[in-house]
Amino acid sequence: MKKALIVVAQVNQIQELETLLKSVILHNQNLHFYIAHDGIAKQWFTKIRKRLTRMAVEVTSVRLPENLAQLEVSPFRYTLDHYVVEENVLLLSPDMVVTANLEPVFKKDLGNILTISNVQNQDHSGTGVGDQIRVISHHIPKSAQVNHSLLEDNVVDKVSIGSLMKRKKRKGADNLTDVEMEKGPVYPIIIHYDTPSKPWDELRLVPYQAVWWYYANLAWDELLSTSPFLLEKQVDSLSNYDFVGWVYTYSDELLHLETLARELPNIGFVIAAPTEISATLMNLLVYPNISLAPGVARDSLLYEEIVREADFYLDINNYAEVGTVVADMAAAGKPILAFEETKHGDYGQKTFSPDNLFLMIETIRHLEVDSLLFSIGINHQ
Repeated sequence: MKKALIVVAQVNQIQELETLLKSVILHNQNLHFYIAHDGIAKQWFTKIRKRLTRMAVEVTSVRLPENLAQLEVSPFRYTLDHYVVEENVLLLSPDMVVTANLEPVFKKDLGNILTISNVQNQDHSGTGVGDQIRVISHHIPKSAQVNHSLLEDNVVDKVSIGSLMKRKKRKGADNLTDVEMEKGPVYPIIIHYDTPSKPWDELRLVPYQAVWWYYANLAWDELLSTSPFLLEKQVDSLSNYDFVGWVYTYSDELLHLETLARELPNIGFVIAAPTEISATLMNLLVYPNISLAPGVARDSLLYEEIVREADFYLDINNYAEVGTVVADMAAAGKPILAFEETKHGDYGQKTFSPDNLFLMIETIRHLEVDSLLFSIGINHQ
């Protein structure tokens, strides 16, 4: 029996819909998608079916009636009652990605589903994950279930932060085909970007943005080989940068950052702030290797993700330190580079004179994490 999935999408959600489909197909076989929509062109369905003919994937177009609101049923309910032939069906929305085999989900074990309910944090409410993530069963004739509510199949959302991303390995260290698969998945099985800010926005506002872009950038031919789950190394392979450094700041006065970005095009720089960011920082987006992450609280999942993925920290912001970020980076075993006039505290920073910017540039250019950690007296575990 095929795994059946209902996805409700609007005409303006084609990119998101295709990204979701790619993510599901990469990790699963024998699929039947029911795409419920408000007028997606037939040509799109023709193109998708042609692309998926070799992958044992079936796609059914469900044109939602214009008077659906008057029927007092959801698009999911309408699709289930009139089209679905399989016994169990998973309900999804376009602002999701799937990172592993869905077999546990179809068994109603939803313990690895993460709903990002706002800009800062994962959903700790424990009240469920909404109508968009459900496995619905209909063992009796569908005609007898017209009044059945999706809410009766409520499943509590359980998120274990300990099961999230592990320590990042350097890009290019191993070939993807050489990675040991026994280590198991490190991402939630389903990630729902249920917030006004989406991973395709210009600024970095949600965790797991790179996961969404990994699937968005996949070519359809790359789906022919099914992968049990998404690897960090696959996501890292999207990066154009050899290393990533970051700074966490209240201030838009970041000493020599523009020069660093210009001189080090192979290094990525993340500027994060607990507040909104100024026009001065927005102007830095002209540099392709600079990304901005405003509104990042220190206790947020996004903060934890940036700390994990960064290879070094730049202690180069004027005025006060934000929280204990320098200590956090030292505790994470990451090298910290600072200028004499911007250094915050004493955490083994490698300190440079502002007049000797060239030395900092060369240090970053030839950055080798283990040797640099050793040179500044931090034991790398």
